[in-house]
Amino acid sequence: MQRAGNRDPPPEADWQPLLVAADWIIGDHGSLTAYGSLTEATLLLTQDPEREVAPSSPVALLAAVAPVLSPMDPLGVQLEYAAGRRRPDQYRAVAASLSSVPGEFHRRMRSLVYRLLHLGEPALPPAVGPLAAPPPLERWVVSPDSAEWL
Repeated sequence: MQRAGNRDPPPEADWQPLLVAADWIIGDHGSLTAYGSLTEATLLLTQDPEREVAPSSPVALLAAVAPVLSPMDPLGVQLEYAAGRRRPDQYRAVAASLSSVPGEFHRRMRSLVYRLLHLGEPALPPAVGPLAAPPPLERWVVSPDSAEWL
């Protein structure tokens, strides 16, 4: 992958912008791959997680609709194949299984915290403006002995 100009981001990198910007997501049976179903990216699994996940989990649903990488075929061919077969609603069931109330986590969590603290929840939500854009990425250093990302 490094010969093609691709490198893995360092562990301290913020993953959300990378996930949103991706054209393809190659992932295992972890939650990050399932979150990829919320993006426009084409997903490929590194393995079939059938024996390692609950049958009704988001990743099990993803495994039913996403192609699995093959070590026998060139990566570029597999990426193009998966992108060519991608349908707009292909991951809808996966995305729907991630939350029963999309976009309401913050409101529900606020209510839960006030309830657990035995406090009355304020009548109005806090006034919160949009987050500032992150600073531009100048470089990433994967490790002291590796090449830098420019």
